[in-house]
Amino acid sequence: MDNQTDARFDKLEIKLDKMGESLTKLVEIDTKLDHFSQHNSTQDKRLDAHSERLDRLSESVIKNTGSSRIAERIFFIILMAGVSFMAYSLRT
Repeated sequence: MDNQTDARFDKLEIKLDKMGESLTKLVEIDTKLDHFSQHNSTQDKRLDAHSERLDRLSESVIKNTGSSRIAERIFFIILMAGVSFMAYSLRT
C-alpha cells in the first residue's frame, strides 16, 4: 500500500506542478492584457488630443478663408479702379 500511496502523491504533485505552471501563464497573460489596456487608453487620449487640434485648425482655416476672400476682393477692386483710372487718363 505504500507504493500506491507514493504513486498517488506523485500524480498529485505532477498535477499541482501543472496547475502552478498554468497559473503562472495566466498571470503573465493578465499582465499583458493590463499593459495593452493601458496602451489603448493612452492611444485613445492621444487621438482625442489630435482630433481636438484638427478641429481647432479647421475652425481657424474657415475664419482665414473668409478674411482672405474679403482681402482678395478689395485688392481686385483697387486694381480695377487703378486700371480704369489709367485707361480714362490715357483717353483724354
